Amino acid sequence: MTAGFVKEDMHTAVYNHLVQMYQHIYMSIFEYLTMEHQALISYDAYAEMIAMSQGGYLKDYYERLKRGAV
Repeated sequence: MTAGFVKEDMHTAVYNHLVQMYQHIYMSIFEYLTMEHQALISYDAYAEMIAMSQGGYLKDYYERLKRGAV
């Protein structure tokens, strides 16, 4: 497996985890999710993943996610 695929898998796993986390938060506030909510969830998850990457702790978060510690 090349490094590009590993990095892509890492980004996908972290993004999907963040989306699920934000969906849970939104569902605790709103009765149902609208398309606008879904767009905000997607944007927030992507922005947080980019911030993790720029901050240098995306790989650490991914490793904790694999261990089930997040």
